[in-house]
Amino acid sequence: MSQSSSLSSSPDIQMDLLKSFTSHEPTGIACICKRPSKMLICSLCAYTTINRVKRICPVHPRVNYMYDISKCPKCSVHLKIVPMQEIDIKEDDVKETLGKKRSFENKRKF
Repeated sequence: MSQSSSLSSSPDIQMDLLKSFTSHEPTGIACICKRPSKMLICSLCAYTTINRVKRICPVHPRVNYMYDISKCPKCSVHLKIVPMQEIDIKEDDVKETLGKKRSFENKRKF
């Protein structure tokens, strides 16, 4: 195989990869690259964030999203995914929590 033929196939490979990202045809394998963020909670230290757990896409296994996380950034334990529908934060609870925090901060100043 000559070098010129391998170079000519490189744009074809790149075009196939581009098509796999933009194609809307069903291939039988689901791409998970554009999945939504979820609420993540550490089962050990209770660290909470809204992000995505790192997963390998079956369609694009070489694609790496740098903000996806595989373990808790504080204690290195695996994170638990909590569906957003299960999170029920009431406005009164938020105000109460903020009020306690402000009260504590005011006491610290003296």
